[in-house]
Amino acid sequence: MKIPLRVGKIFSKQEALSPILSMRVRKEHVHPPIFGTIYALVDTGSSTTHLSYKDTEGLNIQMKRLPEAHARPITIGGCRFKGKILKDIIVKLTKEDKSPYSMNVSEMIVVGEPVESLEKKRKSYKILPSIIGTDFLEKYRFALYFDPSKKEAYLELEE
Repeated sequence: MKIPLRVGKIFSKQEALSPILSMRVRKEHVHPPIFGTIYALVDTGSSTTHLSYKDTEGLNIQMKRLPEAHARPITIGGCRFKGKILKDIIVKLTKEDKSPYSMNVSEMIVVGEPVESLEKKRKSYKILPSIIGTDFLEKYRFALYFDPSKKEAYLELEE
């Protein structure tokens, strides 16, 4: 089974092409329910999957209600964040034949406000993307194919 990825520039016109995963995130048994589409950079240089501050806000995730992810802050793109854990969510991906593929994801890290007060870093955290790291690829047994010269990328899962 293949999950097509979009190949594009995630930050600006100067950035290299990157594989980008579109996914629907759903958690119905919380108030308010969480439901929405996000785009995440598939980053094999990152060991940790997380939802960005922007996506956390966009999905209306109530950070105060979530348990802490780690005792120490999480560092992403040079910024340090307080991490929280979002448990038991449903992620829907679109297969090559356009049919949905649903996954029960036991937990995902979400990021909150940065812990640093430097003005430059406080502004930059809002543009950082959500990341699909190697932990997600390994746990759910996805292989990544990426050919930037052909602008082709997909996740593959043996059925």
